Amino acid sequence: MHDVAIIGGGPVGLSAALAANAHGLGALVLEARSEARSDDPRVFALSYGARLILERLGAWAHIAAAHPIRAVHVSQRGRFGHTALTAEELGVEALGYVVPYADLVQALRRRMLEAGVQTVSEARVVSIESQPSFVAVHYERCGAAHAVCAQVVAQADGGANLFAATPSTERDYGQCALIADVRCQRAAPDWAYERFTGRGPIALLPLNARHALIWTVPQAQAEGLLALDAGAFEQELMHAYGERIGAIRLIGGRASFNLVLRYAHRVTSDRHVLIGNAAQTLHPVAGQGFNIGLRDAFELAQALAECSRQGQDGLAGLHRYRSSRRLDRVGGTLFTDFLVRAFSNDDPLLAFGRSLGLFFLDTSGATKRFLMRRMIFGNPA
Repeated sequence: MHDVAIIGGGPVGLSAALAANAHGLGALVLEARSEARSDDPRVFALSYGARLILERLGAWAHIAAAHPIRAVHVSQRGRFGHTALTAEELGVEALGYVVPYADLVQALRRRMLEAGVQTVSEARVVSIESQPSFVAVHYERCGAAHAVCAQVVAQADGGANLFAATPSTERDYGQCALIADVRCQRAAPDWAYERFTGRGPIALLPLNARHALIWTVPQAQAEGLLALDAGAFEQELMHAYGERIGAIRLIGGRASFNLVLRYAHRVTSDRHVLIGNAAQTLHPVAGQGFNIGLRDAFELAQALAECSRQGQDGLAGLHRYRSSRRLDRVGGTLFTDFLVRAFSNDDPLLAFGRSLGLFFLDTSGATKRFLMRRMIFGNPA
């Protein structure tokens, strides 16, 4: 019997398996797909804290494409007030790193092979059966029925909740994230840019000789923007962003994703636990989603291992995990939702308040350092 069975072989699920293995726990990953998509266009902004976790898991050395973020420039279109958050102010090498999704998954899978952690691919989980001392996960693979037993099961795939009904908050923001690669005429190579506009935030993340664009727009406008040719799209983007970083040129194709908030109020039930996007799906505005999910994975393994050393089983570990993660999950979710609500409109009073907030943040070193620590390392339990 395994100590933990993990449903989902994405970055959070693989990290949870590696963390469990690092603590001497037996882990098994059930992944519905055969392999990670090599053409997945998403990029992750990993915090410096995420790098420290991935180093402890032995996976960071396999990520060759990580590009450092030395500073983040935050401003709003057509209003006064801006600030720059720098790694130097916090005394760290970088605030974070930009990594393509496919590269991150490949690095984690290479580390899984090195560590000898088992993954079952093309495994479609159909049900979970809880018993007093273990849980059975039933799945189908190649037309045949299978089952595995574990002390606990973690759902990390962000899909339909396979557990008992879980109260949750769900909100459709009515927005899409348009993603693409661009070149910016006057952007510093190791700087990220967050530009708040009336339609939604525009993020530019440094990645080698280019920047990854994440442009939040109302859903009603997304299809039209995607249908534009490259030149017309660049004009719309420049009109939305302004002249601060000079001309912006599109590289390659574009894609879009609908943006929603999903927050599970209870992440544990019997011997089941939700982690990553299965527990909280966040707007990308502050880049917190994967970083919170990675801390979920790491702290779940810690809680299970600590209880195991004390002679307690996985159920006690889940109780400890739920308590330890509450503040970080709530804090990250509320902060992200606040940014979406406060910075995605043209209300004059809110715009003036945003300007004042950015101005005072820029003049208060202590406040900036506090904010950066929370975004990099999360909220302590």
